[in-house]
Amino acid sequence: MLHSHFLPALNEKINHYRIAENVYSLRLIEREKNLDGEENLKKVCSQFEAIFLSYLFRQMKKTIPESGFLKEEFSSKIYEEEFYDTIAEKVAEAGGLGLAKILFNQLKNRIKGKSGGENGGNK
Repeated sequence: MLHSHFLPALNEKINHYRIAENVYSLRLIEREKNLDGEENLKKVCSQFEAIFLSYLFRQMKKTIPESGFLKEEFSSKIYEEEFYDTIAEKVAEAGGLGLAKILFNQLKNRIKGKSGGENGGNK
């Protein structure tokens, strides 16, 4: 059993891990945005929506008061974070909130502009 004075440090480590994971995801998106084509843009927009939803789910979870009935272990916190990531990915793949679609519609003109449009993607 972990002593209670270790828990804040563990929570801070988990938060740093999540931030690093999101930075890594954003770097993957950055790499993929340089590829041509609307299909890649759709994929990137969906990934962005998944990151947003994952963050949203975590923030919503913070609003639920802990009952103290079950002790929250380190492993259960990791499992819960992975659960939110998976749910966010699946929701985004299924259409999510529509954020990916809105982003795609806003950004697809820039792709067309890079491939030889009249105004270079600017309106």
